[in-house]
Amino acid sequence: MLKIIYLLTLLWWAEARSPTDVERNQIVEMLTTSREQVDPPARNMMLMEYSDDLENLAQKWLKNCSGQLVNETIHPEYKE
Repeated sequence: MLKIIYLLTLLWWAEARSPTDVERNQIVEMLTTSREQVDPPARNMMLMEYSDDLENLAQKWLKNCSGQLVNETIHPEYKE
């Protein structure tokens, strides 16, 4: 499943565009379906929703990407 997500992400980067609203919904539906199939079933799994804020942070990071992990001290906006 992660390979599919990575591939989709790579394709979006290659096209240099953000996913459309339809694509965002498809991503959430695909991940939701995958999460519903865990065995044993989760008791308290939180619902997922697409985050435009996280998408914007990812785009911002990619524009200046140096191949290094985010230093949360220098870039507190990426802190959990």
